[in-house]
This record gives sequence, C-alpha cells and structure tokens, in this order.
Amino acid sequence: MKFAPKHIASLASALLLLSACGQKDGETPGDGDAKALAGNGSELDTALRCWALTSSAYFQHMAMAGETGNLPKPDEAIYTGWAKKLAILSFNKGMGFKAFNEMKDKAKGDVRIYSLTVDPERAAAVQTCIDTVPPPTSEPDPSWPSDS
Repeated sequence: MKFAPKHIASLASALLLLSACGQKDGETPGDGDAKALAGNGSELDTALRCWALTSSAYFQHMAMAGETGNLPKPDEAIYTGWAKKLAILSFNKGMGFKAFNEMKDKAKGDVRIYSLTVDPERAAAVQTCIDTVPPPTSEPDPSWPSDS
C-alpha cells in the first residue's frame, strides 16, 4: 500500500493532535465528560484545556450579556493568557501552525459551553483555570512559518 505525502502529513498531524490532547483511541469526550475537563495533567494539556474553557466561557458571557448563571466569568486577559501559554508550549514542542489550530478546534469542541448555567464540575473547572492563569510574560508570541 502506498501513501501520498499529503496523506502521511495528515496522518502525522492527526497523531500529534491526539497525543497533545492526551486522548486514547475510542474516547469521545462530550459536553459533560469529566475526562475532557480533567485532561492528562501535562503542561500543554492544561494550557489547552484552560484556554478552551476560559475562551468559551468568556464568549458565552458576551453572547448572553445581562443573563445570570453559575458559570464563572473570565475576562479577556484570562483567556488570552492561556492562549499565549498554549502557543508558546506548542511552538517549543515543534508543532506546526496547522496542527496547532486543529488541536485548538478539537479542544474547543470538546468543552463547548452553551449556557451560563452549567454543571458544578464544569463551573469548578472554569474557576480553576481563572485562578491559575499564567502570569504575563515578555516572551514573544511564536512566529510560525506561513506554510506549516
């Protein structure tokens, strides 16, 4: 069986995406799945999960301004702090820009928030990410080649 170079690149990206997310074959984290919220404990996984949770919560609060619920409200500095940490860690691990964006899209889908009233586990996960946001850093944002 022969594989075209584009298929090998796609397969490598998919494997990198799965390894970065700490997900095993056959697992399908859903909206309320504890594994999707807990992650595997690696620094990259924590940054990915917290970026997805805090950015989802931030934009949900913007979309539903004036409504109330138990979902903690991160500000822009919280989710962008996680975004920068995630970008730096991914770049330093040699991840290409395309794989980085695919990883983010998958993570965001796994923890998507549709309401300001969420289960207590999700609210606690968002609050933990708010409380543990990385401190601001002067490290420059990664500069991926445009074709990666």
